[in-house]
Amino acid sequence: MNILWPFKDEFDVQHRYIAIIHPIKAHIFCNKRRLVVVLGCIWPVSWLAGLPTLLFNQVRQGHPILTLRYCMIIFPGKHDLYFLVFKYMETLLFYFIPLVLQMFLYSFITKHLFIGTDRLYRRVLVRDVNGSSMERFSEALQARKGVVKMLILSVLVYFISYSPHQILLLWNTFAPRTFHENWAYLAFTMIVAYINSAANPILYSIFSHNFRQCYKNFVCVYCIHKQKRNFRKHSNGTGNSPRLWRHISLATASTNF
Repeated sequence: MNILWPFKDEFDVQHRYIAIIHPIKAHIFCNKRRLVVVLGCIWPVSWLAGLPTLLFNQVRQGHPILTLRYCMIIFPGKHDLYFLVFKYMETLLFYFIPLVLQMFLYSFITKHLFIGTDRLYRRVLVRDVNGSSMERFSEALQARKGVVKMLILSVLVYFISYSPHQILLLWNTFAPRTFHENWAYLAFTMIVAYINSAANPILYSIFSHNFRQCYKNFVCVYCIHKQKRNFRKHSNGTGNSPRLWRHISLATASTNF
């Protein structure tokens, strides 16, 4: 399991907490200097957390009859005891503490967003594209509900992504079957764990209008620049032509529209 991502998730949680609870002080807490310090701490701590794997990882034959060889951590001395201590410390630091921290801070954020918002529950009269009138809650209330939904889904995705790994640890601790009989499930837990790293952009695109707009602008700008580069390559090979210039101008104008 990539041990860097729980540290990254804890940093994201604290960043969201500061941005929502202390928006005025966000530029003080989240300046470049502090960001460099945090990143400078995350990488060494992650490296130290993965150091036992680097030092004690060995390739061993997993079964006396089968010729399959597995890469596994082998501690000197009392391997079984040290391995259980290592895995449960890893679970505590990289699963339970980040999960509890997310639940606590996100609960506090949700409570903060809906304190003193009675006036936001008043329905306002708006008109749709057809000119008919309809009642709806204020945009501020809808935006806050979207933030809460995104926070809840963030915790849920984190729980789903890393829980199979913890279930596998409990299975290997208390079940009579050996580790290698669950190799397919281990591969599944590794794949699911990486889903958490790709979930945040999807959540942002669902609940954040600003994120969708910025992404759309980025794609449009990229397409325009790519079209201009292709035109320059074509014009360098065929020479400048007023007809081609009119073509690229019309294409750029239609893209901007």
